[in-house]
Amino acid sequence: MNISALVIDFSRVLIFANADVSSLNRHHAELEAHPGYRVLDHFQLNVELLEYLRELSLRVPIYLFSDGKLHSLPEIAPSLEGIFRTKYTAEEVGYKKNQPEAYMQLAYRIGLTPSQLLFIDDSPSNIAAAASAGFQVLQYTDNNQIIGRLKSASEPI
Repeated sequence: MNISALVIDFSRVLIFANADVSSLNRHHAELEAHPGYRVLDHFQLNVELLEYLRELSLRVPIYLFSDGKLHSLPEIAPSLEGIFRTKYTAEEVGYKKNQPEAYMQLAYRIGLTPSQLLFIDDSPSNIAAAASAGFQVLQYTDNNQIIGRLKSASEPI
């Protein structure tokens, strides 16, 4: 695996809900309406993977690609400082994450060819879209799987 940069999803890779919900963004929007709502009472950051990415970002550019804005919330954003070169949302890119055009636009914005980029996401449809755009892909299942694959990858990761 020869990678020039890493692109990683946020929901269900770097943050998880403490409840079984279909959409983390929708869950957040529903909870936000309640007085006294605190994000980190209902969500947990994937600290282990974030720490690994922090180390990895010293050698490889890492970009965040999300379909929501949980990553920008004041309770969460400080934990992400210094890891990502740029944080992109599907809305900014102009396509849904399950559309190959989103990844073509993302590669253009990053300034690399799709084949130079590795995309990590938990969603099979997003993985398929990125792969059809020419990205190298890994579907997130757990930290051991992703960290192990990244550690065993060839230069520069």
